[in-house]
Amino acid sequence: MFMTIYQRPANSMVASVAVVGLVACAGDEPRMLDVTISQLDTLVASGTGLFQQPHEITLGPDGQLIVTDALASTIFVFNENGETLTEIGRSGSGPAEFNGPRSVTLVRDTLLVVDAGNARLQRMTVDGAFGSPRSLPPAALRGAASISPSGDMLIGRNGRDSALAVLVDASGTQIRRLGDPPAVLPARFDFVAVKREIRDGKIPAMLRAITLPVLADDRSAWLVLVGEGEVRRYSPSGDHLWTTRLQGPEIDSVRAEFFKRNREDDDPNRFVTLNYVAAAKTYGENLWLLLRMPEDEGAVFVVLDADGDVAAHVRIPVAIGIRSFVLDPEERELYLLDLYGGAVLRVSLHALRRWARAH
Repeated sequence: MFMTIYQRPANSMVASVAVVGLVACAGDEPRMLDVTISQLDTLVASGTGLFQQPHEITLGPDGQLIVTDALASTIFVFNENGETLTEIGRSGSGPAEFNGPRSVTLVRDTLLVVDAGNARLQRMTVDGAFGSPRSLPPAALRGAASISPSGDMLIGRNGRDSALAVLVDASGTQIRRLGDPPAVLPARFDFVAVKREIRDGKIPAMLRAITLPVLADDRSAWLVLVGEGEVRRYSPSGDHLWTTRLQGPEIDSVRAEFFKRNREDDDPNRFVTLNYVAAAKTYGENLWLLLRMPEDEGAVFVVLDADGDVAAHVRIPVAIGIRSFVLDPEERELYLLDLYGGAVLRVSLHALRRWARAH
């Protein structure tokens, strides 16, 4: 769940029954779906040693499962049953090589891979054919980035230069800045001062501004402030539309654990960060947020609708250590990546589809 800053068998099924509950809201507000799913398939079992440091999962053009491995500097391609089709790339800076690949985005039949260590955006197919790489803007090397099919990139600035994110086009030219930080950042990084603030029950400004950006095809955007527990929505022209604060027992638990762990650590030269959200992706008009639950706890999703209202809570208690996810285009199957155990899991979303059709 936290990061400290210093100066199952393959194809097996967990058999259980999914329990669906509908929570009625007051007045004319829409009802929220609260669902617990306790049935999943294990496509790639943990402990196989296949991965070294899996980072992100996405789907290929024909339903393949794509997993980036930051430490192995390799892209793994699986079929829908979790069988390895190919391994692409190796460590290095030459053609068909990676240095810490992070996010991967499917654009039609091409994969765009953020090759952070080599400061470039790699273009490739699932068959391992590489196109000409594109240099990454310097800001993309220090913050999370979201890429649209047009090649635009929304980069998290985490409050630097008084912005939460910056939008650049395919050439790297800045289009606009988005978002004011929730607090003024200090002029310099001071570990001792940060630790003192946390011990006093405060969340330091630098943690409150850490931003996970999500860019839509039309240049509209969501900014997820992962240490603030807040989601901001922006129009294609950059106008602020709404802000939603994340609430609930999971959020309260993450916050309490953050203060507890920092107060238990007497070293003034290190601190544990606060991070409520591990990953965020859009499907239709909805934004899916994967909460950053403790490593030994199940996965929890919060789904926001187009107006920023919570449309659903999805809990999967049998999915442990999940830090990345992807939905299939028809939103029937949810694929999960266990960062710590190296497992790839599949969850059926039939319960959610039945609810959506009924409402």
